[in-house]
Amino acid sequence: MEQSVVDKVRILIVEDEPTQAMKLQFILQQSGYAVSVANNGMHALEILRHERPALVISDIMMPVMHGYELCRALRADESLKDISIILLTSHSDPTDVLHGLESGADTFIAKPYHTKQLLGCVQQMIAKDHTDHEQSARATIDITFEGRKYSIRSSRQQVL
Repeated sequence: MEQSVVDKVRILIVEDEPTQAMKLQFILQQSGYAVSVANNGMHALEILRHERPALVISDIMMPVMHGYELCRALRADESLKDISIILLTSHSDPTDVLHGLESGADTFIAKPYHTKQLLGCVQQMIAKDHTDHEQSARATIDITFEGRKYSIRSSRQQVL
């Protein structure tokens, strides 16, 4: 029995590359998710004023507002701060990961991604119980890497 659109879990994709956005949208919709698409972080914030997804999947490098800025904006907004965020990146440098965690991302998926890996990560983020005080269990951890200090507000699970 298929879920109705009202019952489907909502996901917001933030991706400026139309082909990448369509591919991701197709994968998620085929898996039963309701999907909206924004082409940059500012567009995503406009959508978030009207709908509240369970998850945001965002590219990092985009015009107008990139993924790191979007993460910071969501974490700074009291009504949006508990939405899970997955960043998609073609970067593999550890400083990119640290920068993303510092800006508030929950996890990363490297491009090109495998569909099973992507869907597993999406399911894990959606299953995360927001009532288990995950947000209140976050502690600020200072990490120094290559001479730069990063202050990451992370849960124990995220650090692992």
